[in-house]
Amino acid sequence: MQNPDFAQGGFSLVVGVLSDVAALKGKDYKAYDIQLSNQNGPVHQISSTVVTIPVDPNKEVEAIAAIGEDGKLENYQFTLNADKTKVTFTTNHFSAYGVVYKSAPKVMQKENDRKLPSTGQTMSMVGVIGGVLLSALGFVFYLEKRRNHKA
Repeated sequence: MQNPDFAQGGFSLVVGVLSDVAALKGKDYKAYDIQLSNQNGPVHQISSTVVTIPVDPNKEVEAIAAIGEDGKLENYQFTLNADKTKVTFTTNHFSAYGVVYKSAPKVMQKENDRKLPSTGQTMSMVGVIGGVLLSALGFVFYLEKRRNHKA
């Protein structure tokens, strides 16, 4: 955290990981409860503070969001460092924050589909069998005509 007001000291920071956030249900996320306090107790409102938190470098960050007590999300602009291990954003209050990752596209699989896949062949089996029968019939007529010619 970077804030010139903290230079005077007397502040303590506690960061906890949240595991079940209703507002982020169904999303790929990591949530943190960031609490700041001084000798007078919890501090919620502060001057503009730069916060840096770790992220999974193997996932793409979609959003950084403050999670309100009412469950509403407030998205923040953020920057990702060069090695994609940390995000930085600016806030003026402490609460719960979520790092939301982009979800991998879902692949739909059909079960028990007995239809053969399309291979680009447009000829049907009826056409092939019909062609073979016509060829055989034509060959028989040719042989019969040839035998009748010799006699």
